[in-house]
Amino acid sequence: MTRRALITRLGPVVALVLLLVPYPYLAVPDWDVQVVNDQGAPMEDMTVRLTYVNYSAESSGHKLDATTDGEGRAHFKRQSSLTCLAQWVWCSMASFGEGVHASFGRHATVFTFGQGWEGEAVSGEFVMDWAGSPDHVSSRIVARPRPIIN
Repeated sequence: MTRRALITRLGPVVALVLLLVPYPYLAVPDWDVQVVNDQGAPMEDMTVRLTYVNYSAESSGHKLDATTDGEGRAHFKRQSSLTCLAQWVWCSMASFGEGVHASFGRHATVFTFGQGWEGEAVSGEFVMDWAGSPDHVSSRIVARPRPIIN
């Protein structure tokens, strides 16, 4: 068999393998959260929810819950996931169909609720959105009384 014939036959196989080989990525970082009330006092037994999704590698998101301790603290361990080039291309193309509302890449946020209170991690005036880095995050959430809706 000639070299050219070998490349012609093996080339597509090698390309297919490269498209399907999974590689790991950081799905969400180590995340420390402290929940306090509007007076700055730690809030115990609050639910803290971490939501995350990689729009470029999956079609649905994930959520993890933790409960605050006596100091108002909760911790989420880093989460890794796997994807392959074929999956990344497929999910990215699907996102293009969303037009101006399309999202790409990794995104995560934390918020708290319970006991008639709620709040979210903010950065300045905006809800904090982790987008792939850093690999450790610390957030302080100021919980406020949940509005009563009739």
